[in-house]
Formats: sequence, structure tokens, C-alpha cells
Amino acid sequence: MRYDSSTHTDLTDEELIQLVQTEDELAFAQLAARHSFRIWQLVVLNSRQTRDAEEIFQDIWVSVWENIGTLREVSSFGAWLSKIAYTACRRYYTPKSHTGGEILQSTEKLAETIDRDVIAHFREAELRAEVTAAVHHLPEKVRTVAVRYYLEMWTVKEIAEELDLAVGTVKTRLRDIRTLLREEFGVEEVGSRRVMARGEKISEPSPEKIKEDYGMEFTFERDELLLFLQALQGVRDGQNTSPILSDVLIRAEGDTIDLEVNVKMNVEGTVKTEGTITVPSKKLVDVLKKLPADKPIDLVVAAKDSIEITCGDGVYKIIGRPGEESTQLPSAEGEILSIAGETLRDVIQKTAYAASTEKARPFLSGLYFNFLKDRTEVVATDGKRLALTQCDSLNARAEINGFIVPLKAVKEIPRTFPESIEVDISIFENEICFTDGNATLTTQLVDREYPNYQKIIPKTSTGKTVVSKDQILSVTRRIALRSNPKNHAICLEIDTERIRVSTRTPELAEVHETVPVVSGIGSVRIGFDARLLIEALDHVDTEFVSIELTKELEPVLIKPVGDDGYVFLVMPLLLDTAWA
Repeated sequence: MRYDSSTHTDLTDEELIQLVQTEDELAFAQLAARHSFRIWQLVVLNSRQTRDAEEIFQDIWVSVWENIGTLREVSSFGAWLSKIAYTACRRYYTPKSHTGGEILQSTEKLAETIDRDVIAHFREAELRAEVTAAVHHLPEKVRTVAVRYYLEMWTVKEIAEELDLAVGTVKTRLRDIRTLLREEFGVEEVGSRRVMARGEKISEPSPEKIKEDYGMEFTFERDELLLFLQALQGVRDGQNTSPILSDVLIRAEGDTIDLEVNVKMNVEGTVKTEGTITVPSKKLVDVLKKLPADKPIDLVVAAKDSIEITCGDGVYKIIGRPGEESTQLPSAEGEILSIAGETLRDVIQKTAYAASTEKARPFLSGLYFNFLKDRTEVVATDGKRLALTQCDSLNARAEINGFIVPLKAVKEIPRTFPESIEVDISIFENEICFTDGNATLTTQLVDREYPNYQKIIPKTSTGKTVVSKDQILSVTRRIALRSNPKNHAICLEIDTERIRVSTRTPELAEVHETVPVVSGIGSVRIGFDARLLIEALDHVDTEFVSIELTKELEPVLIKPVGDDGYVFLVMPLLLDTAWA
């Protein structure tokens, strides 16, 4: 009986099992379809040949049908099914435990319940492995499309987005691939992705042949390379689907190994054969994570632009592309601005958290370096708050007034230069390059004009309160836990002796605590988004903070006492609306 694949598709495993226990054959067919692939893989790994695997596979589902009524704990179905599968594999090769008549009887009974297309589908999974070598030997122009479509099971749309191609172009290449598989490698396609080998299996090239085609080769320690690659995972801009930006370019020259993904860094290693190759950074990271940290790792470029990673007895292969296909990072040349590494990391730590993360306002999604005559101001704002700090003048050319570094690149700078004493900055037409001689980070600048932030910073204040940073931060955090999760509104009632921090919700009425002030002038009742206030205080490293204000709805300045170069500005909330 052929089952209707649309029947029972919305039911959970537990619901299907309950129906199967009432001898509902359609429910059994759906349950089998869900779990067959896993069981087929298990059987293939534990059988000696394909014919055996098919017979064992059939016996397993007959056993499930006959014994599922004894299953009491529905949640343990997965483990119960695996046990049946392992038992069936073991018994199949045990003398006198399996006869041809039993196989025939099992097959006939299963055919009444499960559509044979289910078994055929999983037979194709094994056949696909037979043509893997053929796919990897396709011409370079179409090889990546073939690997993504036939071996990694990507959709045409996903391939088009990943390779930055039109959907029609991908379809055209797939037509060419089918022709090559059929005419050059003796492989025919049946249906959308069902690949079958015609005639003899296509064997992998001999080890001797592969060895002849080896290119670059080097040895390295796992942790140094892995730490760098993990740092690179955040570099790629989520809006950019170009595969080049998700890959890492490996270049072995002299005594060092260079890696580039908008960031370039030297990694110590022993280079045996120089060369370059580009490989997917995520796949490389996934492989390195599995390897032991205490053993040396060998990497070689094998035939057809793939790499082999060897560590102990383990060998891993990753498909790459020629290194020449990777975009080249500009070198730091021309006029160079220098900044102390500690200063660069400090200005980022004090400001980056206030930058906007909204893609609709790209001019605020970055850190603005404003070149003034006697100093450089570094600013970030998202419209609700503003963080400003300053450092010594970078002595830029007169025509350079400043630049906006994208937030994604800003976050990578401390990871790329965690201990650098000095960092050189080179500004190009629309790019900026940071380097310390060992590592290089390059990014496009935000091509927008930054708003005039000086206009919104109050020049005078009607009230000023100095308070312990730790005390006001601790109280604000506790009160924030009770605030309305929709707006996180809290109220600060400030006078010359104390600050009363409170919040109000329909369920809890009002909760409040007080903090003594060190000194104070004026009084005011003002509302804040607790998250913004907490984040600002978290980035202050002095013992006391000064809170300066004018009117109830005017911006509030928060300054570290003893650090004149840092200012945080936060917009208040209208309390009547916040409490509503």
C-alpha cells in the first residue's frame, strides 16, 4: 500500500506512536519516513554489503510494527528503535538466526505498509557517495555549484546567494554539470537530486597520483591558528553574501603563515612548501576544534584545490579555491597615523557600546573619529544616548576631518590587537587599514556625514550631583529587575542629600531604594531606561560619577569624576507615559 505523505505530517512522534499502537498503518508509514534515514545510515555502517543492508533495514521496520505495542515510555522511542536496529544487524550475521524464508516474509509484510520509495530514497544516499569523486573532478567553473547542490544539498536559491550569482546562472551551470556527469564520468541523474552511477564505480585518484599534485605544505600548532580563526568569525558583514568574505586565504611563505579575511595575521609554523589557497573559514574552525591541542598538525594542498589536514591518525579534507581568487587587502602605505594600542582599545571600550545597531541608520552604526586641532574625539550614539571620549591628536592631513569605522570592524580591533603597543592607521579613498606589523585589519569606511553631536551636549547645567559609582550602579540594577520589561523605566528623584531610585508596575506597585550623595546642587525628578543608565555606569572606571542636568526632559550628562576626557549623555523618559 502506498502511503499519502501529506497524512499525519503535523503530528508529533508521540501522537504517531499512539496511533501506530492502534494499528494505524498510515501513521506507521509517516513515523518510518521520519526515522528511516538515521536507521539506514546505522545499518549501512554495520552491514557487509548493500544487499544485506536492505534486508536488515526491512526486518527492522517489521520488528517495530510487531513490537511497538510493548513500548510503554513513548519518549524513549529513539533509543528503543536504535536497540532494535543494532540487534537486527547482529542477528543477521549469527548462524541459524536468519533464513531466506524469514527475509521474504518480512519483505512482503513491510511492502504492505511502507511505500518502497522510502527505501529507494535511502539507497540513493549510498549511491551518491559513489559519484563524489566525479563531482570533485568537474571543471573549476562549475565544481562549487555541483558540490553545494549534490553533496551538501543546498537549494538553487541558496547557491545563488552564496556565490553572488543569478538564479538563472546557477540553473544553467547545473545543466552543464548533468551533461558532464553523464558524458565524462558515466553518471546519470534521476529526478531532482537522485544521482546513480552507470557501470563501474568511479574510484578516487590513487594516493600516488594525489601526492604528485600536492602544492603548499606546512605544520603548525592548533591553538594559535584556532584562536585567530575564531576571532575572524565576527568579521564578515551579515549583509554580504560573497563567499570570498566567508573564506580565509592561507599563504605560506618563508617562515610564516599569513591568514586573511579582511584581517591578516601571521601565525607561527614550519613551511615546507610555499603556496596559497582559499578555504571556508567556518569549516576550517570546525575541523580544528576536533583535533587535540598537544599534537602538531600538517596541512597540505592536494589536487583540485582541496586541503588535507592531518593530525595523528586523523585526516580531514576541505574543498577550497585558488588563493589568487581572494581579494587582496591593501597594504599600509602612504601617510600613516599612529596611535598607542592601549589608547585605541580604551576609546573603543568607552564608546562602542553606544553605537546604533539599526541597519536603517548606517551613519550611526559605527565609531566616529573627529580630528580637532588639539585632540581627537571619538563618538558613538544611537539617538537615545551618546558616549564621547578623547585622545591626543592623530596629526592627520588638513583635508582629513575624520572617519566613521563600521561597528562590526570596531569590535574586531581589540581582538586583532589585544596587546599591541602601537597601531598604525592608513586611510584610503573609502577604506581604512589598521596594522601593528604582525596583524592587519582592513574595512570600508561608512560613507556618510556624522551628525553634529556638539549641538546636543548641554553647555551649562542647573544641577550637579556627585555619587559613588558602585552604590548607584548596584541600586539601579536591583530596581531594574522589578521594572516593566516593556520599557525598563525607572525614576531618579535627586536632591542635595540623596537619590531615590524607584520603579512602578501594575503588579508590584512601587519599589524604591535610596543612595546618599557626596555633594549636590539642585533637585529634579527624572525618568530613565534603566538599561541605558546601567550600561553607561558599567563603562566608568572611577570611584565617583557626576550627574549633571538642566530640566526634566533635557539630556542628562554623566561624567567620571577625575576623568575630564569622557562624557556620557542619555535622554530621559517621560514618566507619565512610562508608568502607563
